[in-house]
Amino acid sequence: MKIGGIVLLIIGLLYVVFPSINALNFNNNKAKGDWTQEQKDEMVIKVINSINSHNSINSDTVKLISKCFVDKYTAKYTLDDAWKQDKMTQEQQMNIAQPIMLDCLKQYGIKTNK
Repeated sequence: MKIGGIVLLIIGLLYVVFPSINALNFNNNKAKGDWTQEQKDEMVIKVINSINSHNSINSDTVKLISKCFVDKYTAKYTLDDAWKQDKMTQEQQMNIAQPIMLDCLKQYGIKTNK
């Protein structure tokens, strides 16, 4: 069940995070490829909703994990990278998102059997 929950969580993130990046407002960027705080906040909310719909983790922990994921993702990838990743296959996107999510889950003591 734990592994299934983690897989569903990651798949949910892929559906929520990557396609939703296109809907975020890119006009307020200071420089091409920079994430705005508004974009990060919107992504955190979408990640929280994705985790809540697939898992029964404590809501405070969900917020911490979501913020961790968004912070690590936006530190590693620019908006331009996100646009390119949005055009990748689901498997390629999972290869990008999964290590970040697993690192955040481990950071907050959620065991994943990986």
